[in-house]
Amino acid sequence: MKVIKIAVNKTILIIYHIDFIDIPINDIKLLINDSTIEEIHGYLLNNLPNGWFVEVYLKDNKYLINDFISSFRVYISKKMKNWTFDFWENFNNEPNYAVVSEIISRGYTTGDRTISDEIVKLLPSSIYNLDTLSQKVNVNSIFEGIDLFRKLNFSIENYISFKNKKVGVAFSGGVDSTFLVSELIKVGINPSLYFMKSELDDESNTSLDQAIYSANKYNLNLNIIEVTSADINNSFQNYFNLYPNDYSIGLHSIKCFIKKINNDVDILITGQNSDTFLSFGVTRSFHLLETLTRVLYRFQYRKIFYGIELNYLDKLLLTTVYYLRGLKFDTIPSNKLDLLKGWANEKFYLSTVTNKPDSDITYFDNLNYYEAVVVNKLVNHIAGNHSLVWSDEQNIHIVLPFGDINFMKSCFSLYEDISHLYNPKRVLLKKLNFKRGLILDHLI
Repeated sequence: MKVIKIAVNKTILIIYHIDFIDIPINDIKLLINDSTIEEIHGYLLNNLPNGWFVEVYLKDNKYLINDFISSFRVYISKKMKNWTFDFWENFNNEPNYAVVSEIISRGYTTGDRTISDEIVKLLPSSIYNLDTLSQKVNVNSIFEGIDLFRKLNFSIENYISFKNKKVGVAFSGGVDSTFLVSELIKVGINPSLYFMKSELDDESNTSLDQAIYSANKYNLNLNIIEVTSADINNSFQNYFNLYPNDYSIGLHSIKCFIKKINNDVDILITGQNSDTFLSFGVTRSFHLLETLTRVLYRFQYRKIFYGIELNYLDKLLLTTVYYLRGLKFDTIPSNKLDLLKGWANEKFYLSTVTNKPDSDITYFDNLNYYEAVVVNKLVNHIAGNHSLVWSDEQNIHIVLPFGDINFMKSCFSLYEDISHLYNPKRVLLKKLNFKRGLILDHLI
């Protein structure tokens, strides 16, 4: 990690960032001469790739601002009014056992919560005022200029310079990782492909067949990296200490995988975050239940959000999907408040109302429906563990192109496209640089 201090008059920025980010110091100096905290944050969000957070001293206030996917886990002590990377540094009381139970069942905490009532997480794309102890997702900067993004305008070259670097791809052979390999080859890079085979993953062998098929299409070797239960058991205590609020088997598996290849590549590219932003939920095409879930988000949930009365067919579809997923009918939200609260208790991307204490819904103030959907993803999915696990790695430069704010803006403009309900990844499939055919049987 590198640290840069930029000062202009009484405004001070201390930027913590990963090595490969090129910080435009002179441009930032011009910007902060007479800017609000929202303007400073908006500039950094839209002009720097993910991999930073910043302390800002502005007009006698101290702020923390974060990148789009929360690349570093920053903990804030409400009592001490300070921040740290080390959760245990300010932890000196009993844990909140309700939150501990959530971690056991879900694998991570939603929103800014931690196992301590006195410590909160810095959320993705947010501004935290350390004086007032208030946090707000900076939606104005996220959705600014959204009308400019009416198609997927994607170039891998936008993210990093690959000259004289050993480039790898975390490769499953699915649409996301195959698309990224396709984009790399278009700019003259033949990456090394790394497949994570885990004995704890029931679909590992099927995925391996898929990965071999796709790698052969590009005449690239596939490196199979095995992650065993012993690897995970041996790493448990270390990663528990580093991520006490973000524990899951997936977290451990990814960390073990990265550790095993950290001497082989300089840069690792992963398709993480495509599912989060490309559509309303998981993006497997022509999958009946997941397509129905996307239909609920596209139609029925939007009606609930705006207080529009549901007709008989709306109610029938809602109850059918919840029944197929094994969820009780009384967990279906019937009004906007229940819908927003239910987002923090999602199962299978379905909003489920429970008897848990009220969730913090202030993140959704004054947002339209589609904006609220994206903020939900940031607060309740990206604020969890997997993006962090990839992007905070110090030994390898990890690039997550699908976590880029411009990719999200492109996706946001596609939410109203009806065809995305049954095949959300068709925009990626169209850009593959080999003939489509049998590949679809393996990718979808």
